[in-house]
Amino acid sequence: MNADIVDLRAFYHTRLGRLAAHSIAMALAPVWPKLPDERLVGLGYCLPYLERFGSDAERVMAFMPASQGAINWPASAASATALVMDDDLPCPMHRSTAC
Repeated sequence: MNADIVDLRAFYHTRLGRLAAHSIAMALAPVWPKLPDERLVGLGYCLPYLERFGSDAERVMAFMPASQGAINWPASAASATALVMDDDLPCPMHRSTAC
């Protein structure tokens, strides 16, 4: 069972949610590689982490499970969010696809 997108977004906008995202990002930062020629796909509510770690990737996408729901992201550009069915994962990521 996934948490609802409304609840997840609300949590990450609280002080506790911001602290949790910061703590997780700080733990990942030392081992996170640069991705200049790679595509980065986050699964679930991964927006706080995609925003931090996706800046050097060739392309960044957020795949959100249908049972969770999805929101448009990023707010200031064309959407990079896709609502995905659990049965459709993993999906192939080839340079010839539309992704």
